Amino acid sequence: MAITYKWYVNGIHTVAQENGKTNVLKRLQWELHATDGTYTESVTRGNGFIDFAPVSDGAFKPYQDLTEAEIAAWLDQNVPDQAALRAELDQKIQDHYLTPLSISISPWDLKKTMAG
Repeated sequence: MAITYKWYVNGIHTVAQENGKTNVLKRLQWELHATDGTYTESVTRGNGFIDFAPVSDGAFKPYQDLTEAEIAAWLDQNVPDQAALRAELDQKIQDHYLTPLSISISPWDLKKTMAG
């Protein structure tokens, strides 16, 4: 089963002005999703936020001009411990394929119940 991963942005936090720039992206609220084509799971860490550094002249792009691919690449480079996030997602998806457990009374209690 091949699992694919995708970043989802649940919130974009901006400021109107910073260092002479307008529409400046300051924070992203993210989730990492995984799917095997049948089941989809998601995960975040902490509050699911990651902050951008103050604007530099060479790297600035107004938030309305950013693409999903650019944001995904930035998250790939900046969200810590992605191996653990992906492992957790893999496990959540694998758990869907486990045989469901049932709760049973112990054999000795069952005998008491039937005798009584």
